[in-house]
Amino acid sequence: MQNVINIMNELKQKKLINDWVLGGGIASKFYCNPPATKDIDFFISTDDMSLSAMNPIQEYLIENGGTRYGHMINMHGIIVDLIITDAPMILEGMKYAVNGKVEGVMMRVLPADYLAAIATKVNRLKDIERVIALFKAGVLSSYYWELLRRFEIAAPKIIRELL
Repeated sequence: MQNVINIMNELKQKKLINDWVLGGGIASKFYCNPPATKDIDFFISTDDMSLSAMNPIQEYLIENGGTRYGHMINMHGIIVDLIITDAPMILEGMKYAVNGKVEGVMMRVLPADYLAAIATKVNRLKDIERVIALFKAGVLSSYYWELLRRFEIAAPKIIRELL
């Protein structure tokens, strides 16, 4: 995992990306014990939002030991999903990223309320389970509901009833 974080930092140093933050199931491990996940999700910001912007990034990862795995990259046995985003909520969450240890490695992680709001928006079963795990861990605040309101995300009935 440390190798992957080092490479993410190198992408930023080489100005191939503007910034990165850990999201998804692995990021949730910083806060709780979420459902299992098979990949590690990095939200990245770049000046170029076109699909071709991924080419130099993927080339760099492959030059540094990665192999293609569908649209993702296998880096040293870790499946990495790089998600280029200009979504205002995610970019805002990047500004408030926390430094924390996940699986023994220091990295930048989206705040819990942002992780939960993104998972609510995606609205797959595993994402809703992640929101529930974050809630049960006591790490969600009223700001979660504020994010849903501001970014016009409808919480499914199960979330409204449980939280």
